[in-house]
Amino acid sequence: MKSFSFHEEQSRLTRLLETSLEKEARLLSLCQLLKDQVVEKSIQAKAAMKQRESDDRSIEVLRLRCERATAEARKLRGQEALSRETVAALREKVDDLGEKLRERDGVVRDLQRRLALGSRDEGPEAASAST
Repeated sequence: MKSFSFHEEQSRLTRLLETSLEKEARLLSLCQLLKDQVVEKSIQAKAAMKQRESDDRSIEVLRLRCERATAEARKLRGQEALSRETVAALREKVDDLGEKLRERDGVVRDLQRRLALGSRDEGPEAASAST
């Protein structure tokens, strides 16, 4: 075994202590860096959570609006179908009334012709007898 002198042993221990202190300082520096990164990521995570909550509220509002719009569209489609049926029924009635008017016009013309023919057949004597 080698024998060391007191001075050599003290120098060796001093170097070991200095190396240990340097490593400890680097370790503390890394710990501080990691702590800063954890704090930064924590702040980012909190901001992300707040944004997510805001997005969730926005999505809920939009979903409700979409449901209301869909319900309104269904209601309007039903009203449109009813309106189309009403328009079709009214067109049919208008067509029927038009046909009845044409028939009546034909009857009126026929009566007018008969009256015109009847007054010609009677001549002027029938006209003076009625006065």
